[in-house]
Amino acid sequence: MIGRCKPHIYIYRYTMIGRNNIDEPWNFEASIPEDPHHCRNEQILPCDPSYPYRSIDGSCNNLIHPTWGIPDECYMRLQPAYYEGYDGVRKSKNGDPLPSARDLTLNVFKEGYRPSPNVSFMFTIYGQTVAHDLSHSENVNSNREQVNAVTAALDASLVYEKKNKKLMELRANDGTGDLRGNQHFFLTGIVTIFVREHNRIATNLKKMNPHWEEERLFQESRVRDNIPKELRILLRNKSVEDIDLFVGIQMENFFPEAAVGPTTACIIAMQFYSNKFGDRFFFEHVGLLPSFTAAQRNSLKQCSLSRLFCDNSNITHVQKNLMLLPSITNPEVPCEDIPEVDLSLWAESPSHENNNSLNA
Repeated sequence: MIGRCKPHIYIYRYTMIGRNNIDEPWNFEASIPEDPHHCRNEQILPCDPSYPYRSIDGSCNNLIHPTWGIPDECYMRLQPAYYEGYDGVRKSKNGDPLPSARDLTLNVFKEGYRPSPNVSFMFTIYGQTVAHDLSHSENVNSNREQVNAVTAALDASLVYEKKNKKLMELRANDGTGDLRGNQHFFLTGIVTIFVREHNRIATNLKKMNPHWEEERLFQESRVRDNIPKELRILLRNKSVEDIDLFVGIQMENFFPEAAVGPTTACIIAMQFYSNKFGDRFFFEHVGLLPSFTAAQRNSLKQCSLSRLFCDNSNITHVQKNLMLLPSITNPEVPCEDIPEVDLSLWAESPSHENNNSLNA
């Protein structure tokens, strides 16, 4: 299991003293390989630093390393693999066999059911949506490294696809970009909501900016990244390092008022730190070419799942935080009480666009 996180990432532990919460940072540090992209085939790709939109295939997000984050590249490991050869299985620290997956299923997870008392089912569905946006493991290479078949950024690739040719087909036929969108109808539903949101934004921007061409309308409308026991069998292991990561994080005590424990929180923090600061187009960045104005950034922070469903379905009331169950602190309210993004901040006069073209 991972024992330490990056030094500049803080995972907060909430210690109850009376009625006060005291924040104490966990000073974990990650063991990141010196060359996390060692399995990449560095292509020479031309990049236009002045182009203000994401490429569909994720290229040129990093102008120095244009292929970082494109599809069909290796994942970065947080810890080294422990395999016996290419097709062998992992063994314990002393060389003994580890418990089988069947043993773990029957003796750990069967008795380890811990439902979250205040989390809604949307928490799970949106979590899977984010996972599909970031990753799709299709195969492994000769080093037994998993390869990511989608872009690495939070760029709604499950809606927009990952290749320009396929994207043009989707734009013509109003489809979705990820075949996993039909895994179950809940996932199909939320992908449909995102497609509707794109069309809703494009329709409103067209009304405000009738001089915008179709390509700019499409690019400006792309969904933004704003888109939050039984231990007896484990005790047979001679070392804590023998415990499988996925099993261990399921057994951890959760942080108070959280759905995960410290190791999971550490991994999530590292992942989303990379998603934000490794992405040139993340909406909160200031000073880069595609950055928004201060007013636009503040308005984008009003975006929420509740608003998304109000704008793209027939509901009239919803709880303020759709990923939590309704409660006294999270009441159901009319949709008009849910904050929304002010699209008027993207309105431009034709002369403004002409000036930008001349300056370019």
